[in-house]
Amino acid sequence: MDFQPLLTTAAGDLAAVVEGIEPDQYAAPTPCQDWDVRDELDHLMWVFDGAGERRDYTVEEFRALLDAFVARDFSGPVRFANREMPGSMVASLVLADLLVHAWDLARATGRPLHTDDAVLATVHEFCVGMADQGRAMGAFGAEVPVPESAPLLDRTLGLTGRDPNWTPPRSWTGRSG
Repeated sequence: MDFQPLLTTAAGDLAAVVEGIEPDQYAAPTPCQDWDVRDELDHLMWVFDGAGERRDYTVEEFRALLDAFVARDFSGPVRFANREMPGSMVASLVLADLLVHAWDLARATGRPLHTDDAVLATVHEFCVGMADQGRAMGAFGAEVPVPESAPLLDRTLGLTGRDPNWTPPRSWTGRSG
């Protein structure tokens, strides 16, 4: 499978959300349990450059790292998370991260999120096949039951342990929600 178009599209959708986040929203809670907006941004920066530490960065730096990462050649083995992995596995993992964390950040900050049908279908198929392993590794939370009749995005989010109906707590006094 050629992941480049999917990764490029998902990266653009994530970047559109990130570009609208204001610094006063960094402490906003997200649907990703125990992570605020800044934690999710730091996680994504780790995915893109392996920094693994909280640091200040600009939206331009975020976008440059994101674009460079998704432009990589995923046709063979890829070094990722301190080990060599099949490129298709890395591309699938990253594609799921791009979509799910874009949703987290959009939901936490009140930003709109565009989701591409092909990206969503690919991520859903990946999550169906990896849900049990993802939960065992701690990458996914406990499945949130979502009706089969629900939109594909909602069912995908449920597989990753997210409640598609999540909203910021009323106690949050920042700009989001």
